[in-house]
Amino acid sequence: TLYADETNIGFDIFPNPANSEITLVMPDALIGKKLSILIYDNYGKKVLSSESSISSENTRQNFNINKLEKGTYFVTIIDESGDAIKKLLIKQ
Repeated sequence: TLYADETNIGFDIFPNPANSEITLVMPDALIGKKLSILIYDNYGKKVLSSESSISSENTRQNFNINKLEKGTYFVTIIDESGDAIKKLLIKQ
């Protein structure tokens, strides 16, 4: 399920394209939710994962992507109900 409506407008990734680290910025609509953050390669293999409860103090999540090969990745955020938001990430 791809979930995006007026109450959950998605998240931002910067920089994108990226070299060594990315920051995910969560919207206020996700505050108070427990999220699974997953990064998949172009073949659908999970290469990074994390779980986080979003609060007003941690709406930014940093990820080191130094070990990832150059290429295209998909960042997926899944909330407790199973709703998912996906965005494309380019690793240089």
